[in-house]
Amino acid sequence: MVQNVLQDFVKTYFILSEDQYALGDIVQIGEVSGTVERISLRNSQLRTVCGDLFIVSHSSFDKITNFTHGQSGIKVFIDVAYNTDLDLAITVINQVAKEMQQDEDWGKYEIQSDMKGVDNFGDNSITIFLILKTKISEQWTVAREYRRRLKSAFDRQGISIPFPQRSIWFENKLAMVEPSITDHSPPDQST
Repeated sequence: MVQNVLQDFVKTYFILSEDQYALGDIVQIGEVSGTVERISLRNSQLRTVCGDLFIVSHSSFDKITNFTHGQSGIKVFIDVAYNTDLDLAITVINQVAKEMQQDEDWGKYEIQSDMKGVDNFGDNSITIFLILKTKISEQWTVAREYRRRLKSAFDRQGISIPFPQRSIWFENKLAMVEPSITDHSPPDQST
């Protein structure tokens, strides 16, 4: 117990002196993500998006992800069907980001896009990878609006967002079976 208390104090010192996170930052500690509401000598209190309050002992974690320290960005993985013209898809993806940058309402978010290109060949789709950088703490708001606009732009261009599907291949041809004709007439009662 005393050892944990000492660890808490030492970790609190490093959290504050190294500016790992501060009040109002959005962080992930272990499996918990939320806004830092309080930092005491022994623990930090995080409020989740849903309103839950988590109290995390400083001695209980080794890793912290600070989503609002310095610059904010979000990875956007966009799946398109295998028959998609990838150059067209990338052009549309970049155009949607450019339109948001120039939009009067969304321009204040200081959106910068960084197209990384084709990222993966999946079971049902090809994944295109884009990073959207924006003002601190605004990456989730920007990503939601970006995805909404991208869906509309894909619909206008006829670009499909795939869904899981399977092709079944048979090594041998299936034999066609002729349906049997069954006689449903009443039995002969002439005897």
